[in-house]
Amino acid sequence: MRQSRNQSAMEYLTTYGWAILIIAIVLGALFELGVFSGSAFVPTVNSGSCIVQRPYGPGTTEQISLQGACNNGLPKYVSMITNGYVVINSESRSSMLNLTTNNITITAWVYVNGSLSTSQSQDVIDRENSYGLELHCNPSSGKCGLEASLGSNFNQYGSFPMHKWVFVAISSQNNHIYAYVNGTQVGTENVSDPIITPTFYDTYIGCDMGSGGCPNDGIDGYISNVQIYNTMLSANGISALYAEGIGGDPIDLHSLLAWWPLNGNGNDYSGNGNNGNATNMVYITDWEPNYQQP
Repeated sequence: MRQSRNQSAMEYLTTYGWAILIIAIVLGALFELGVFSGSAFVPTVNSGSCIVQRPYGPGTTEQISLQGACNNGLPKYVSMITNGYVVINSESRSSMLNLTTNNITITAWVYVNGSLSTSQSQDVIDRENSYGLELHCNPSSGKCGLEASLGSNFNQYGSFPMHKWVFVAISSQNNHIYAYVNGTQVGTENVSDPIITPTFYDTYIGCDMGSGGCPNDGIDGYISNVQIYNTMLSANGISALYAEGIGGDPIDLHSLLAWWPLNGNGNDYSGNGNNGNATNMVYITDWEPNYQQP
């Protein structure tokens, strides 16, 4: 009787083993694509679903609050920057983006395709002659580094892979710079030169106007949820922003200068009116592969 049962088990495995193996491989592939991550079942939100309300006007902080569906929902769109960019004109309220201290935090979610044939700088955001956040990527290695472009300082930190959504941030206070990837500090440095000098130049998302005109030094991929604060967020603050995910809401409203979700437009939802004009921008909805909710 035992021999008969063993024979039946072997026959079952022989008959259905390949099917079981194929199912396991398919499930493994779907898991790697994030199909079974929590983000796959979270509804997306449209641009403007959550905004910062400033009852007393741009630049004020009295009774400031978040209004709307402010639950860190996944964006419906992200911006494909490869041949496009956003410009925030200095003649508008973007003068608020001028800083008179060396305290700043810039955060963004980025995805680098790695299709460029040569290594080059890729600008997430650039405030001409003042401050910015750049990536330096090497397609041959499949890796990128983070650069804090602050004043005359160009310092590179950390390493992260292409072909995956990554949260990047730089934060500085006085002359001390911190760099973060996915909420973890990857570098720090003291610098001797002043970091921030007030200017009235334009601000660009997705390119560097100073290197020959946009879209030079543009991101070879996608950007989402760019935030600028006029303070140095702590390591815990950066970690909290990362934990919110790609649709995360700002965490320090009193210090928030600008918030560009890039969820279908270049508008600023910080309540400070730093709206951007998008050129050759493409907004895509099928952005979730290779994104995993923290």
